[in-house]
Amino acid sequence: MQIKDRVAGVGSDVLRVMRNRLLTIEGHATEKYFRQIFQLLPKALGIERRRTFKAFDGINNTLNLAYTVLKWKVYRAVIRAKLEPYLGFLHSE
Repeated sequence: MQIKDRVAGVGSDVLRVMRNRLLTIEGHATEKYFRQIFQLLPKALGIERRRTFKAFDGINNTLNLAYTVLKWKVYRAVIRAKLEPYLGFLHSE
């Protein structure tokens, strides 16, 4: 039995709850990641939070690049594990 057949048998309410839980876990992991990164930076830089949109300072742009590299490393690991990264479960209904 394929995954899509198994998911088709599950109610949309259950999928919505599972998706919300996974997105919450993802959000907490991202917050923890950046909190730890900011602890490594000198206080003199004055960076207290990450800006994703319209980040004009070099530190935030560097962090955005580092996060993108990390994301692609995870993507690569998912592919190597023979999983489907575009299954669409996390970021779409």
